[in-house]
This record gives sequence, structure tokens and C-alpha cells, in this order.
Amino acid sequence: MSTAKISASPQDLSNVSLLLQGLAVAGWAPFEVMRSGYWETATTAQAVTEKLQASDSATIRMLRDGYKTAVMLFQWGQPYEKLVADTSKSYDFHLAVKEALNNPAQATAKKPADTFQMKNGAGDIYEATRQTGTEWLITFPEGDRRFDGTLVEVKGFIKKLMVDMAKGEAEELAKEAERNA
Repeated sequence: MSTAKISASPQDLSNVSLLLQGLAVAGWAPFEVMRSGYWETATTAQAVTEKLQASDSATIRMLRDGYKTAVMLFQWGQPYEKLVADTSKSYDFHLAVKEALNNPAQATAKKPADTFQMKNGAGDIYEATRQTGTEWLITFPEGDRRFDGTLVEVKGFIKKLMVDMAKGEAEELAKEAERNA
């Protein structure tokens, strides 16, 4: 079954967001979207839906525990329960997808503090998702990190991460200017 020529509708994209919330409960986070034959980073539900909307692709790659990956192919124009046309079976990803599709209420039942976002001055989104009690997965444009701590501690860590990333970008710009001089 080919889904490459059909564009995602607003309802399809809403269903993708709901599914991603359900997969987050099982520890899976969005990682990349296939666009024009290449993987493009998309580490938040919003980034995934934006890239899918602007693409003829219906394939995304998910990440768990910082290194476990799995792939999912969507089938546009279907009800939520039939949204996924195919998945990889690595790390029992297919079972997490099946659970999320069969229980959409689990995605909306998450506590608000289990996932939150912060933006830096450039508008980049840093998203933290609680994996277990004090273990967090932090995703950001440059990649992801794991952090163990309370909600207050993880917010402080993200602020420091934003500063460190900004310093790194400034250093790179200075080096590039020096090379071009």
C-alpha cells in the first residue's frame, strides 16, 4: 500500500500528535521524518506534524533510551485506529504502537508535568519528557540528552544547556569569521 502521493489532512496530523503522546508514555520520542529521501530531525510532535504537512512522506523514526530506533509508516485518510500502515518490530516498538492505537485515552491522561517545553531566544524548542520517576529525556535541535533529577532540577539543566549551546554557536561564528578574514 503506497501513501507517498496523498497529503496528510489536519485530522491526520492531529491523530499523529495523539499517537506520539501515547508512545511517549512507553518511552518513545520522535526523532526524524523522512523527506525527499533524507531523514530530517524532528524531535517534538509539533516539528513532526509540520514536516509531515510540508512533505509527501508518511514515515518517521522514533527513539528510545537514547539509542534504540524504530520506524513507522502512516496511512493518511484513515481513522485513528488504522493510522499506522507499518512499523518496525525492533525493541517491541510495534507493541507500543498497538497499545497507543488501542488506548488513545492513555495519551491524554498523562500528567502535565510529564512533558514540558522551553524556548531559547532563537525560538528553538527544548522539550523534556519524564521517562521514569526522576529520569528525563531532553530533546533539542542539536540532539538529545538524558537527565536524572526533579522537575526544578531538569528546568535548571535545560537553561544551562541553552546557554552552553548559545556559547558554542558564538564560538563557531567567531572561528568562521577568523577563517574568512
